[in-house]
Amino acid sequence: MKFNSLKFFKKFQTYIKIISGLLILTLVSSCLTKYFWEKQYDEVLRQFLVSKNGAQTVIIGEKYHYIFDDNSRIIADLLLWKKRRFLYIDLENTYLKVDRNNNVTGHATIKTNTQLLKNEYDYLVSLGFAQSSYGILSIKLNLKGKRYLPKKGANFYGYNLNNQYKFKVNYEKNEAETAMAIAVTPITVAVDATLWIGNNILLAPFKN
Repeated sequence: MKFNSLKFFKKFQTYIKIISGLLILTLVSSCLTKYFWEKQYDEVLRQFLVSKNGAQTVIIGEKYHYIFDDNSRIIADLLLWKKRRFLYIDLENTYLKVDRNNNVTGHATIKTNTQLLKNEYDYLVSLGFAQSSYGILSIKLNLKGKRYLPKKGANFYGYNLNNQYKFKVNYEKNEAETAMAIAVTPITVAVDATLWIGNNILLAPFKN
């Protein structure tokens, strides 16, 4: 049986068109799904708080509070690290999404491109940081938590960050349904202005 190169080439072209069409369809479908089901709002980071036992991290935002569980304690370790000024959040590679029950999932990418001492470098590596080919140390932390409304009249902003950082939060378009399900923050303000979550005191690592 003779090999027909022209026929094979035409079949190959057909397969390529089919595969290209499927890829384009998948891409368009993904974009349309995001357009119809997801929107974004801007949130301004006002303060980080860490529970004394390190198991919870809190973001005090301009609009909402976000409370994340962190059994690894890595976020708390980084926020309380004396050399934390070397670190920054790569917002381009950070993603947060709120579902209809106000559950927050996503990830945060934390990096440093500063020349570190060996003990500083070793400490970050021990937490899970890895070095890229460009010499940048980074870690991608999975986030899981809940979004809450702040209590009216309570002062949660005693120790604002010197610089305010804006980040985007994704959510499903039916925001009215989501807003109805949102609970008031469990964070309380004591008479001496300390913040508590349950029976655990919250530390403000950036107050100084």
